[in-house]
Amino acid sequence: MFCTVIFLYFFRGVVYYLQTSIEKHWNRLCSLVEGNAEKIYQLLGLVVNLARIMPQPIGGLVKYEAIHKWVITQLTSHDLQLHYKSRALDLLVCLTGPQEDNNEQLR
Repeated sequence: MFCTVIFLYFFRGVVYYLQTSIEKHWNRLCSLVEGNAEKIYQLLGLVVNLARIMPQPIGGLVKYEAIHKWVITQLTSHDLQLHYKSRALDLLVCLTGPQEDNNEQLR
């Protein structure tokens, strides 16, 4: 039991560190993948994995405005193929909170 508590405490710290690092360097990450569909797909995968380890994934990306806007941009892009956009669709539950029933950006 004690080991489980220590592990969970450590895990929360790692998740927080990853979240803040990705948010802090988000503009740089976006500039690295700009115009390259394969790299955009990989960055979407990073965001999907980030959402998976969040304590509250539903609506978890709402507070990260830059990431939120970027994912919406990928979904609405005419340049990105559908199989790439499908990865962004996995993030829809993270882009809107459970109380938000009408999100104009996702229409």
